Amino acid sequence: MVIAGDAEALDEALAALEADGVRVRRVAVDYASHTRHVEAIEDALGEAFADIRSQAPLVPFFSTVT
Repeated sequence: MVIAGDAEALDEALAALEADGVRVRRVAVDYASHTRHVEAIEDALGEAFADIRSQAPLVPFFSTVT
């Protein structure tokens, strides 16, 4: 499971989980993707990626998953 949030709230949550015997570790990332914390840059990202278009892959993809 991954949780994300403000640093102080995360510190409290991790301490509480560790106190309950839950093994935890902090994930070293610079941003909390998939949370409300990226809403502030949503418009800028939309503009930055506006000209990117999808295309057929250039490298064949093989999977063992059906």
